[in-house]
Amino acid sequence: MYADDFILLSISLHDLQYMLNICSKEFDDIGMTINSKKSSCRRIGIRHDATVIMPIINGQMLLVKQELSYLGIIILEGKTFKINFKNI
Repeated sequence: MYADDFILLSISLHDLQYMLNICSKEFDDIGMTINSKKSSCRRIGIRHDATVIMPIINGQMLLVKQELSYLGIIILEGKTFKINFKNI
C-alpha cells in the first residue's frame, strides 16, 4: 500500500474476491470507497488466459488488462511474472 494506491495478490480469484470484500467493508467503515473505474486485475500463471468470471467490486466487474501499472512499474500478463522496464 502506498498513499491511496494498493495492490492485492492472491492465489485464486475466490481469494481475491474475499480480500476485495474485506477491503471494501473496511474502507466503508472509514468513509472511503474503492474506485472500480480505476481498479483492474491481471492474471499471471499457466491459466492466465482462461475464461473466468472476474471479481466484483462496488457492483462492477474488475477490468482485465494486459498491462497493469503500479507506482510506475508495469506488470505484464503471461505464464510468468514479467515487468516492462521500457518506460523506466
